[in-house]
Amino acid sequence: MPLAILNVTYPLVPEEITRFCASKRSVLIVEEGQPAFLEQAIESILRKGDIQTVVFGKDVLPMAGEYVAEVLLKGIATFLENNAPSITADHRGEIVTRIDDLKSSASTQLGAPVPPRPPTFCTGCPERPVFTAIKLVQRELGNVHIAADIGCHTFSTLAPFNLGNSVLGYGLGLASSAAVNPAIRRPDSRVELPQRQQCLDFHGWSVLLAISS
Repeated sequence: MPLAILNVTYPLVPEEITRFCASKRSVLIVEEGQPAFLEQAIESILRKGDIQTVVFGKDVLPMAGEYVAEVLLKGIATFLENNAPSITADHRGEIVTRIDDLKSSASTQLGAPVPPRPPTFCTGCPERPVFTAIKLVQRELGNVHIAADIGCHTFSTLAPFNLGNSVLGYGLGLASSAAVNPAIRRPDSRVELPQRQQCLDFHGWSVLLAISS
């Protein structure tokens, strides 16, 4: 099955869309979430280019929720049944039934719903040990005010790290710490520190983290 993988979804390049779709009777847009921005944009590009390829998307895939393998299996199978009946989907029902049976069995054995996975750092993220180190240092130096920033490192404000007393805005960790630092008092500190070390800030963006004091 031909695939067009959009590494960049905005702006769309009309020539790429029309070149891919021109020779096809129908296409399936796999786009999580709503509203269906890509589906609507691609529809518009094709109609303006007088290309009559039929666009499928949210009519065979759910409007909301994560597109896990089971969801994609059902959606793609429905798309193929409607548009390419010569491509067999005979095993779809068997596979879906097997998945449903496994889920039912797991639910019975667990006895209660599994708690949702909280948002956190990716496994192996190099920022994780940085915040672990800060937690260890605070055991020795006492708590400091931490001015957090916007980016992946904002996950540090959640469990298990719980680091971050304020989040002012994107790129404003340094500014907010400069504003807060003069007013900071740390009666719980067991070690005397100079004033400049009473406040930490995280600043940067998703893949760049800088810490200053």
